[in-house]
Amino acid sequence: MPDLEVILERFKKHLLSSAVRDSIGKIILFGSHAKGTAVPDSDIDILLVLTDGLEAEKSVLNEVYEFMTEQSASLKVVTSSVTEFFFSPDYFLRNISHYGREVYSMSEEELKLAAVRELKGLAEEDLESAEEVLDRGRLRLAIDAAYNACELAAKGLILLKQDDLPGSHGEVVSSFGQLYVRTGEVEKQ
Repeated sequence: MPDLEVILERFKKHLLSSAVRDSIGKIILFGSHAKGTAVPDSDIDILLVLTDGLEAEKSVLNEVYEFMTEQSASLKVVTSSVTEFFFSPDYFLRNISHYGREVYSMSEEELKLAAVRELKGLAEEDLESAEEVLDRGRLRLAIDAAYNACELAAKGLILLKQDDLPGSHGEVVSSFGQLYVRTGEVEKQ
């Protein structure tokens, strides 16, 4: 079997020359190979950060399988959406972000815009859910879903103006107010 660097380079080239190339935001090596503790039978652990939520996950994983069978490479691939990777408190993803080794990344601006698109899609989904449960007479659930939709939309708009998202609900409201309401871009009502 070829050495790790050759496999990683071939894997990167395979994905970035395939039909799923626009869905690949990051390729990150993690686990024993990233830590330098791999043994000969160790899998190669890879996180793929996808730019379109997890919509293209099946197509991406089909490309991974194709690569694995062509190259006889023992990969263990995990996927994450851009928003999960950057904004989730998930310990597993934070650990990969901190200790993993980046093999590929699209530009920060492209990743940021992908996150904004994903937040917009999630906001639209929550708003649609709010309307559906309201039609069933479930007012409290409708309010919760509508609030979530508003918060997701606000986060997307905040990302358009700054590189990080606030950590709490109150900070989201405050940041949105400072960036959009106080500047007159959005009416207070």
